[in-house]
Amino acid sequence: MHHVEIEMKTIGQILKKDYLLLRESELSSDDLSKKLLLHAQYLSFCDFAEFRLMVPHNTPQSILQTLNTFISQQNIPGAIRYYINVDNKSKFDAEVIMNPELSFKEWIAILPTPDF
Repeated sequence: MHHVEIEMKTIGQILKKDYLLLRESELSSDDLSKKLLLHAQYLSFCDFAEFRLMVPHNTPQSILQTLNTFISQQNIPGAIRYYINVDNKSKFDAEVIMNPELSFKEWIAILPTPDF
C-alpha cells in the first residue's frame, strides 16, 4: 500500500493542477457534497498544488456558491472554470476548422481564462 501512496503523490507533483469535470447531472445530484468530499481527499492524497472545478457555463448561482464554499475550505488554491457542451447540433464544428469526419460525441469546449 505504501508504494501506491508514493505513486499517487507523484501524480500530483508531476501534474501540479487537478481538473474535476462536473456534469449538469452531477451538480444537481443529492450526492454532490459526497463527491466533493471524496475529491478533497483525493486532492490532499495526491499532493496537487492547485485545482479547477469544470462546470457548465449556465450553472445556477446557488450551486456556484456551494462550489466556492468547497474551494475556500481546501488547503490549496482552487477555482471554477466554465465549459460548454459540444455536439453535432452545435455550431462549434462550423466555426472551427477541423476534420469533417470527426464526431463531437462527449466533447466539451473550455471557455478560456488567463490562468486556465
